[in-house]
Amino acid sequence: MTKEFLITIKRHKKLGNLFIPFMATKEDFFYTHLERIPPYCSKNYLAILQPVELDIIDISDEYADKDIFNRFGRKNETMVQFFNRLEKKFVEEHIRPIIDNRMNKIFMHIRDHNLPVYLYNKEGSVYHSKAIYVASTPAEILFKFERVTDGIHYAQHLHHEDKSINLKTAEAEIVVDQPCRIVIGKNLYWFKENVDGKKLKPFFHQDKIFIPAKLEKKYFRSFICSAVKNFHVDAKGFEIEELQTKPVARLYFERSWYKHPTLKLFFFYGENRIYPAASHQVITTLKEKKGFFIIQKTHRDYKAEQSIIKNLIDIGLTGDEEYNFFPVFNEGVSDECKIREMITWINRNYKVLKSLHIGIDQSFFQNQYYFGEIAISFDISKQIDWFDIKAVINIKNFSIPFIQFRKNIVQQIPEFTLPDGTIFIIPDEWFSRYSDIMLFGKESNGSIQLKKHHAALLHNEQQIPKTIKAQIEAVINTTRQHFSLPQTLKATLRNYQNTGYQWLLHLYYQNINGCLADDMGLGKTIQTIALLANKDITPDQTNIKQKLPATTPSKQLTLFDIDYIEQEPRKTANTSLIVMPASLTHNWRNELQRFAPDLSVVEYSGIHRRKLLPTLTTYNIVLSSYGIVRNDIEILSQIHFNYLILDESQLVKNPTSKTYRALLTLPSRRRLILSGTPVENSLIDLWAQFNFLNRDMLGSLPFFKKQFIKPIERENVTITKKLQLLIQPFMLRRTKEEVATELPPVTKQIIYSEMTEDQKKWYEAEKSKVRNSILENIKTKGLEKSSILILSGLNRLRQIACHPLMLDQQSTLDSGKFEDITRSISNVLQGQHNILIFSSFVKHLRIIESWLNINRIKYALLTGETRDREQSIAEFTADHKTRVFLISLKAGGVGLNLTKADYVFIIDPWWNPAADKQAIDRAYRIGQDKNVFIYHFVTKEGVEEKMLNIQKE
Repeated sequence: MTKEFLITIKRHKKLGNLFIPFMATKEDFFYTHLERIPPYCSKNYLAILQPVELDIIDISDEYADKDIFNRFGRKNETMVQFFNRLEKKFVEEHIRPIIDNRMNKIFMHIRDHNLPVYLYNKEGSVYHSKAIYVASTPAEILFKFERVTDGIHYAQHLHHEDKSINLKTAEAEIVVDQPCRIVIGKNLYWFKENVDGKKLKPFFHQDKIFIPAKLEKKYFRSFICSAVKNFHVDAKGFEIEELQTKPVARLYFERSWYKHPTLKLFFFYGENRIYPAASHQVITTLKEKKGFFIIQKTHRDYKAEQSIIKNLIDIGLTGDEEYNFFPVFNEGVSDECKIREMITWINRNYKVLKSLHIGIDQSFFQNQYYFGEIAISFDISKQIDWFDIKAVINIKNFSIPFIQFRKNIVQQIPEFTLPDGTIFIIPDEWFSRYSDIMLFGKESNGSIQLKKHHAALLHNEQQIPKTIKAQIEAVINTTRQHFSLPQTLKATLRNYQNTGYQWLLHLYYQNINGCLADDMGLGKTIQTIALLANKDITPDQTNIKQKLPATTPSKQLTLFDIDYIEQEPRKTANTSLIVMPASLTHNWRNELQRFAPDLSVVEYSGIHRRKLLPTLTTYNIVLSSYGIVRNDIEILSQIHFNYLILDESQLVKNPTSKTYRALLTLPSRRRLILSGTPVENSLIDLWAQFNFLNRDMLGSLPFFKKQFIKPIERENVTITKKLQLLIQPFMLRRTKEEVATELPPVTKQIIYSEMTEDQKKWYEAEKSKVRNSILENIKTKGLEKSSILILSGLNRLRQIACHPLMLDQQSTLDSGKFEDITRSISNVLQGQHNILIFSSFVKHLRIIESWLNINRIKYALLTGETRDREQSIAEFTADHKTRVFLISLKAGGVGLNLTKADYVFIIDPWWNPAADKQAIDRAYRIGQDKNVFIYHFVTKEGVEEKMLNIQKE
């Protein structure tokens, strides 16, 4: 049998009459097999359903039991429990108005498309004879009120097409209360005016209603005013007065029909609230003067209402057809987030709403939220090493210390409960603006103490006094003075080096510590020496008895000059300790003697170093190595140094190492670190070094991992910029490219490497063996016939000094030079530079090659064994990922153009400077557009150093 679409009027035990669509089978007198059609099943009938019928199905589903329950039910409540507790008053006030809105939409479809409607009887049957048809024209209603001495007589007269409708003589059923849609007989009537169906029900049984005098005031207020507002009224015994007034808007913060947070708009005309979509055009107010009633009748001002709606849109709200207004939300935002965003928008725009005379109210929420202005007052004072922040939030009549919001801001909890129980939603900008202050600040007596090294976090705060603002700007380097170079400095600094000196001295005067992170070769050492030579940072000490060598040689004091005599007291500078890899002490000592000869320097190293302890504080500068400081930390920590300086500070990047923990305990007035590669492997390197400089500047290590490392690894740009903001005032880094115009074409430097202890023992043993063998050979064969033996012996010593593996492939001994070379390679590669590494020993290159392979560093190799010379050259010159070229002096000393490289390492220089020059010329030649840095790696106290001294002589 064929299924047909039909609409029924069915009474719900709680919700009243409803239009319910069905698919049914048509029999002779009635319909059978009635099937309610959910929207998701309507596609099964697409072939037989019209678009209007599909729309009716969708609309009716919006007031299905499940939908009403989902919108108004409580958590942990069943649908049966919900409908059992549902009260008539709640239905009439909150549910039925929404249902009537949907019912009216269906009615319009029925009327406009002439669709039949059937009454659904109690037995569940639908008879053909029960078909209802919509009147083609509206019915009219006239209200008659007559006030007499003992009360009021009230009657209603209905008309349709000049015919009177008697509600008593026919079966009548209200289908929609407002606007009223009423079934009388087989007709479904509708009205031009907005008739309330509930007001018609009394006339189903009587012609007139009498209201006794004791109830007339209430009746005037509740019914007669409504009738005057919407209909034609014949009034006797009271007056109807016409008025004109402007609407006042009020937004109600509540949940929409779809349970989304919204600002529902209502207009007030006097004390009367009206919904913008309401169809009635008149508002009435009852007044009484000496027993005489006057009904004031105000016509709505639609032009003013539209102006208010436009104002709401202009200040950033958007609205829907039911006059729900809300800010524009990002797609996918949850309702809870929308609530917070909407409250934040209200508070941010509270002054604007107030100026537009638009009020705010709230309902249908478990919590009462704060709506209003928010005022923050800051009182910041500068202490020696921190800023003291006393901030107060003024909300309602409460003044709340800002520190009380710390937990909420740090843990990203937007809801803060005010003393009266109202929920204050913390504005989103507070989390971005103040979270770092709360994270890094410490609570103290109701205020926040922020360390000086966190001053950058306050830089953009608007409420800071000008005097404090200037101090903050001074700390973060926005106002830097110009300082003169020390007169005792025997050097001319390049512009960028002078800038570095100014920066270092600026840190000193601001009582903060920093990191000089210039590229390798740009002169971090000379900039530091200029700082140490400044008399302001080395205040004189008096009445200190100094021990000096028995003679006063021109050379610097060494560890082996241990014959002391007592001298008269003289003024000496406070002592600064420079800690470095052991191989660099020689370089530092030479540079200090060359550029700052007025500074007294001592090396604290070697087996006899403890003898120097009584005199350490009589020197301006103490040079020592990381290993020595670690081993002697208990002794050295008794000295309060002026400056504690770490060179190649990336070597102590492991915060769990004994060396790092030892360095943290060394007391000093100031701290400075020098590193061309402050970050080698991960951001933990950076944390460790800055934690040494300024304790807790980046928080604890677990905190730093959570707040910085993990977000930055996920490429969080905001967190990356935040970290840059924190460290920027305390790190100065210039790359070679930035200062290229100030550099000479070629810069040469010798790096002196210390042999390891075991390496030196083997070297000394081999030296004795070689010396004895040579002396014996000279004695028996003469000097001329011993030259080959001499060269062979020197070659063996040279190889041991470079790396023990060169002489013994099974050796497990380390090499000091190897450590310096590999560290320098890492430094250069971190700066994205290219290196040529020359050696006269292929074995030496193979050792470096092995390290490059282990560290997955791409390289090219050219030795006498290389079969395809051009391929190796092309591999280095054409491949941007290949930045290291290992070359033997014999195979690559001539005939190569390698201007891609800007660093040249000569890792085992020998007696012939011409060979070194030929190697250097591979990079420094026509076509080179970069400054070239040449590094000679020389093993200290070995044959290389002695050969270098012979060359000088």
